Amino acid sequence: MPTLIGVCELCGDEVYDYGPLRMVNAYTCDRCGRWVCSGCGGYTPGYGYGAEDESKYGKICKECYYELQAKYAEKWKEEYGTENDQGLENPYDLSQEEDEWRRRMREYKAPRGYGE
Repeated sequence: MPTLIGVCELCGDEVYDYGPLRMVNAYTCDRCGRWVCSGCGGYTPGYGYGAEDESKYGKICKECYYELQAKYAEKWKEEYGTENDQGLENPYDLSQEEDEWRRRMREYKAPRGYGE
């Protein structure tokens, strides 16, 4: 029988331990310290501008990932300008994906009735 070991601090999903033959997919963010499920954790800071952060942090949560990507996108803009200036696409610009994820998180309501 699976054992509840925690609840993700970002999305509220419950994480269970299914025994010694199955790995528990949960992470502690190396940047902010939140305990998160496999869907919200396990990200790496990135490449290029994130090389220093990648050596500093192992696995990070989705929220920290988006914060770092925004920082890298600003560095890219300072160095190369906007997309229209040189026709280059900013590889760190995740604004549309970030907005979609944050919208879904705001609308999320944890399931009721567990353990009652």
